[in-house]
Amino acid sequence: MASRVILTDVCGIPFDAFKSAHLSFTESTNALKDGTIDVGMVSVGHPVPSLLNLARQIHFRLIPYSDEEMNALIAKNPDLMKVVIPRGTYQGIDTDTLTRGSVICLFCRQDLNEELVYKTMKALFEHPEEKDMIHPQAKQWNLNNVFRGADYIVKYILFHPGAVKYLKEKASGRGNSRTFGKTRAKTLQSSILMKGGQYEPKAL
Repeated sequence: MASRVILTDVCGIPFDAFKSAHLSFTESTNALKDGTIDVGMVSVGHPVPSLLNLARQIHFRLIPYSDEEMNALIAKNPDLMKVVIPRGTYQGIDTDTLTRGSVICLFCRQDLNEELVYKTMKALFEHPEEKDMIHPQAKQWNLNNVFRGADYIVKYILFHPGAVKYLKEKASGRGNSRTFGKTRAKTLQSSILMKGGQYEPKAL
């Protein structure tokens, strides 16, 4: 349904202009390889192993959004953001590709122990070697990006007090972080405001 709305309302492509097929990600990849579909649409972090493998077997294109389409999409869906897939990510793709991305968040109960949430934040942001082994996009989970998309999210869900405690500590430059220096402390400090007892982001 989301893809249908995007195609029709944002890109101006009526849904009856083509024959649709409701396939899984694996089925879409195989169908592209076999030539039984012309276009596949998936939402997944890059690089995708199956697409890396597909690029070694056939030549395919990534279809970018235009700037106008992306701006219209985000205006209608403020939970989305601009993402650029760098050229060379997939064999044969020698230009950057503008596409959409979604905010990935950790949610918890409001009454979850504050110290537990604090330690979870500390473990997540201060052990990049272990974290970044999970997926290439895990590198995006860092304190420079900690408020990415939060302008929208905090309208509905506030930061947990344990998260506030950790971010306040990092903004002040306290703590024994292996990955957070004075420059990042100043960046973080400039990106948060105290409002209603909770830290909320402001535009950098």
